[in-house]
Amino acid sequence: MGPFIVHARRWQDGWELRIVGAGVTWSPDLAQACPRARAFVGDPDARVEVVPTVDEETDRLILDARGAVDGADAARRSAAGAVRGAMRRLAEAGVDEDDASRLLGVPLPRLHALAAEGAPAPAQRPPAEPGAPEG
Repeated sequence: MGPFIVHARRWQDGWELRIVGAGVTWSPDLAQACPRARAFVGDPDARVEVVPTVDEETDRLILDARGAVDGADAARRSAAGAVRGAMRRLAEAGVDEDDASRLLGVPLPRLHALAAEGAPAPAQRPPAEPGAPEG
């Protein structure tokens, strides 16, 4: 069975939840909308998709904000990849991190954060057997 579609509309005491094919209930906040909808339909494992709405203008602003955040996240990921590539090349050329920071125009702490973002996790060695020599 597909998910229950729940149209959540803001009202003074919380959120009215119109569950398509099941009825209407309410939730004090969006965090409790899914559990409340599942309780209303009597299935704690039911798939629930909540579609919140405030009003037409606010809903448009929310979509605009989400789009802007998604764009900013994509730009940050792109910047992180470019920084990792530049840092690799600068390190190969013998340029230290302080000078790399100056060359890239990025403060060193931010440079470290960007370089670490999306970088593959370092390979971890399995723990040594008890009593085995370190090495």
